[in-house]
Amino acid sequence: MNLKELTQLCHKIILTEHFPQLTSSFHESHAESLLTLFAERISYGIKGKYPRTFTDKTPIALWSWKVIDDELLTPVPESQLKKARTQRMLVGKKLTHLHQFLELCSDFSTFDSPEKVSKLNQEYEFYTKFMQRENSSDWKQRKRRHNEVTTEEGAPANSKGNKGP
Repeated sequence: MNLKELTQLCHKIILTEHFPQLTSSFHESHAESLLTLFAERISYGIKGKYPRTFTDKTPIALWSWKVIDDELLTPVPESQLKKARTQRMLVGKKLTHLHQFLELCSDFSTFDSPEKVSKLNQEYEFYTKFMQRENSSDWKQRKRRHNEVTTEEGAPANSKGNKGP
């Protein structure tokens, strides 16, 4: 969502759901000023050569709004905020490597140049490493949850994730 769209949405919500009495005095420009004061738009993906931070809607840029001061948010554990931002960053990195890999694959001259083939292999390796790490952490989380459930049911879980005797 770019700045204009977010401004219109916030302006509408403020006037219809919270302060209908401000209809004649609270304009979209006020909402825009508040938004830019308290939040910033960050790209976690692939930005164009000259990105227009407030208007760009390129899907592969993965634009996201971030509140500048986390204390303004409803109490959310810092660990949850950090986890969400880390996930966005990782998705951006995976997208970048996958996009570069696909661009190299679609370039017919790639396979005529040893340098480009090497770059193609490198991008593929980067992408597969990200996927392996992600799959490994998913598996560890599932195993941890299984062990917790097993332990809660009264049977202690051993180190291999199986029920004890």
